[in-house]
Amino acid sequence: MAGGVSIGMIGGSPLMKAISAAGKVTGNRLPLTKALDGGGGLGGLMSSVIRGGGLQALAANPMAAIGGQLQGAISGAVGSLGSLAGAAGLVSALTGPGGLSGAVGGLLSAGGGLLSGQGVLGMIAHANIAEMAGAALPGNLGIDTVLGPLTSGDLLGQVTDWVPQMAADVLAGALPIQAAIAQVEGHVATIEGIVNASAHALSTVEALAPDIAAVSTMAASFIAAPAEIVGVLEQALPPDVVVLMRESVAGHMAPAPD
Repeated sequence: MAGGVSIGMIGGSPLMKAISAAGKVTGNRLPLTKALDGGGGLGGLMSSVIRGGGLQALAANPMAAIGGQLQGAISGAVGSLGSLAGAAGLVSALTGPGGLSGAVGGLLSAGGGLLSGQGVLGMIAHANIAEMAGAALPGNLGIDTVLGPLTSGDLLGQVTDWVPQMAADVLAGALPIQAAIAQVEGHVATIEGIVNASAHALSTVEALAPDIAAVSTMAASFIAAPAEIVGVLEQALPPDVVVLMRESVAGHMAPAPD
């Protein structure tokens, strides 16, 4: 078997191996490359997914329980406020178009989308590209932002506790209806902001992925690609960029132990 260096792509990540004439891998992939192999023993789970109609057979939205409690609190508040004169605007803010109930439903829907088959692959691809970009990627585009619809339990819990107290204060005359509406709208804006920020981070990084992956792949090419490609890159890139790429890749290549 002839030795050499091979390079390929997995999910937008450069994969690199140096192989000896005896077939031994002496250098492995760039550290940012993800190995997305679940290993053996997954046959039963795969069968559940296939027979159950998708990933929902395995994965449940962790926000579903607290989200359901919040929806119940909203329904309870609407029931208690329904007979109060002048409360129609507050009821609408809770359950009408663009209201709190709809915002919670949107958050749960977004979380469910992230836990679908395509959603999980999208999250992994996003994390891969974000790690390649490193500190150059703005913080609002990071994986924490993407995961917002799945990690907002504390916020939903706080709003769940707040809703019945708000309704009680309105009924007691301690909280003006317009002030209550403003507070509801504030919670709606926060929840919708989480959903929108997640979608924005996913779509933005997806659009940047080819260029970010290309930079990493070009760097790997200096030790893995044919000489013709290396020659073109040396002419196309500034000398200091070539030096930086060579040094970066060389630092990631470590001999495998004997």
